[in-house]
Amino acid sequence: MSTTDPRSARTSWTESDFEMMNWHDCPVHGIAFVRGEQPWLHRLLFDIDYILSWIPARPPSLQLAFEIAPCTLTFEGVSAIDGNLEIDVRFPPRIDEIVRRGAESKLAVDLQDHDWAVVGHEFMLRLKANGFKQNLRAAPVVSMVQQLSGRTRSPINWADVYEDDALP
Repeated sequence: MSTTDPRSARTSWTESDFEMMNWHDCPVHGIAFVRGEQPWLHRLLFDIDYILSWIPARPPSLQLAFEIAPCTLTFEGVSAIDGNLEIDVRFPPRIDEIVRRGAESKLAVDLQDHDWAVVGHEFMLRLKANGFKQNLRAAPVVSMVQQLSGRTRSPINWADVYEDDALP
């Protein structure tokens, strides 16, 4: 990807943008399941560093750079979740890909009867959900590593996720 990646100009996305999105190597800093007042209002939230673009190295350097922003990825209308977690707590888990029913998966993920799969290097969560929205919580920055430092990442305020109007 380059700095002209069309995602760089955006601050929010939904499932209608799925084909243009790529979550490969995005670090996950937190996951929350938020019960809605009705079953069709349940949400599953991921606090991630979204890599908007991979910036090619400029010779003589061989070092890639990354345009990254803290994001909240929210799956809406969640009615079922299953999967596994085998996380080495010394390192943040990273997403390899997100798979949608009917879309091709580079990892040949079996969705079984689920609509989505969030596949990490150390985990996989399959879920039934109506769709997703993803919102930036701060402006993107250029980094030489694939995650933001604690000082630059603008962490999610988990207390706010229980207020519908407070979601980013």
